[in-house]
Amino acid sequence: MADPHQPSWRFLWYITEAGASEVFDYVEELRDSDFTSYSFFLDNLHDPLLSDGPFALPKPYWEDIGDGFSEISWGRNRIYCCIEPPRRVFALVAVEKRWQAFASKRGKYVRLCEQRRADIRSGAYDEKKRNEAFHAHRARRGKT
Repeated sequence: MADPHQPSWRFLWYITEAGASEVFDYVEELRDSDFTSYSFFLDNLHDPLLSDGPFALPKPYWEDIGDGFSEISWGRNRIYCCIEPPRRVFALVAVEKRWQAFASKRGKYVRLCEQRRADIRSGAYDEKKRNEAFHAHRARRGKT
């Protein structure tokens, strides 16, 4: 149960300055391509994370992978995250884990996570502006 003295947990998609969110797009694509995985994510991972925080999610769904990064995993799906104050979980990178491709690209994903976390921490990451850019980006793509 959530502590009434603490702010609620928030799960945030990393959004580029241009308004793109690869992780949001990945999860949205699951809705169309693998509805079972999409529903599992919402019901068993996303919603419990918001109500009770990431540490309430059991292994193997939530795991600390070192260097301040965590992994949400279910089936072949992976979302790499970082936790930033106050009680924000940023979804940085999403991938479908296919053993050979994943192993060869792991360094690329770590670097991308590090770059995105550095952007969040730089002070230039304004959530309100990024959300506005996100909605404008989606409108340009014909999505609401």
